[in-house]
Amino acid sequence: MKGPLYRSLATALKDRIAQGDFPPGSVLPTEHELCALYDVSRHTARDALRLLQEAGLIERRRGAGTIVTRKPGVGRFVQSIAGVSGLLQYARNARLTVLSQTEEPGDDPALAALGLDPGAAWVRIGGVRRAEGEDKPVAVTTIHVRADLCPEAAALAELTGALNEWIATHHGVRTRRVELEITAVALDAATAHALGADTGAPALRTVRRYIGDDDSVFQASVSLHPGDRFSYAMSLDRAD
Repeated sequence: MKGPLYRSLATALKDRIAQGDFPPGSVLPTEHELCALYDVSRHTARDALRLLQEAGLIERRRGAGTIVTRKPGVGRFVQSIAGVSGLLQYARNARLTVLSQTEEPGDDPALAALGLDPGAAWVRIGGVRRAEGEDKPVAVTTIHVRADLCPEAAALAELTGALNEWIATHHGVRTRRVELEITAVALDAATAHALGADTGAPALRTVRRYIGDDDSVFQASVSLHPGDRFSYAMSLDRAD
């Protein structure tokens, strides 16, 4: 297998799910069995299953094993919320195709509504996000980023990870906290057209604010997700 072993293994398992070797409702081999079948470490098997789970292809149920939930290219994108790392994984698994990049006027009411400093210069980035192997977008996204931190158009087009991670690497501005808001809305005509969905269809509107060590918001995003293609999954443990 080429590339990182866990990604190669995830691809191999994804292909077998697509071919019907493991149809929806069936149980995947255990981590131990995957190690023997593909001659990989337990860590590699665990990371491969994590990728499949984040793509919404499987569910790991205590006492029942790893259940296949759907074939690739069918169904919804599942966003796991497990701290900041879970939110960042979304940007890696649902790639942004940039459609526009423009400077924003300081008096734009959208800036104040998002808690952004209207006295600073901002850049507005518009685009759609698609999960790997999916034809239809999982979101229409608008990103507002401080102008002095925004990459050039060419660098932005080639970005494969999260924008705030690029900012941390190139400008040293670290994300200390992410604030997330989720609201149920109906799709307007323009957004529905961009998503290939019906006007008025139910959707999730998510707002993410990225806050640095100085307690100021340096990046914010607003995304609209069709309700039948996207869901959030959360797992909480008791402190006691």
